[in-house]
Amino acid sequence: MKCKNCGQELGERVKVCPICQAEQGINEVGNRSQEQMQEDLMNEQEGINKIFQQDYLNKVSLQNEMSGHEKEVLEEEVYEHQKSRLIAGLLQLFLGGFGVGRFYLGYTGVAVGQLCTLPLFGIGYIWGFIDGILILCGQLDLDADGVPLKG
Repeated sequence: MKCKNCGQELGERVKVCPICQAEQGINEVGNRSQEQMQEDLMNEQEGINKIFQQDYLNKVSLQNEMSGHEKEVLEEEVYEHQKSRLIAGLLQLFLGGFGVGRFYLGYTGVAVGQLCTLPLFGIGYIWGFIDGILILCGQLDLDADGVPLKG
C-alpha cells in the first residue's frame, strides 16, 4: 500500500505515514477508502431500486390496460394446475386420518403428522375431519405451492 499524500511504500495496516504524517484511513481496500466503497454501494442500491420500481410500474400499467377477458385468460394461464377445494375437503373428511387431503394439497408435513397421530385414540381422524370442514369452509385457500384453490 502507498501513502495517499507522498506515495511512500507503507505496510498493510499503517494508519499514519511516517514520512509526511498523513492519515491513511483505517479500512482501506487497495486505494479505496471505506467512504468511497459505501458511496458506491449506495449508488448501486439506488440503481437496483430504480430497476425494481420501473418493473413494478410496467406491470401496473399493463394490468390497467388489460380488459376483463384478458385478465381472466391470464389468471387461467397462471393457475393452470389449481387443485379443487371440494376434492381436498372431501378427502380430508373421509380419509383425513391418513392425511390424504393434505397430501393432495402438497402439505406433506401436516399429512404425516395426521398419519402418525391416527393410532393415538383416533386423534388423527378427528384432526383430519375438522381439517376437512375447515378446507370446505374456505379457511385454507392456498395449496403448498401458494396457488389458490379452485371452487
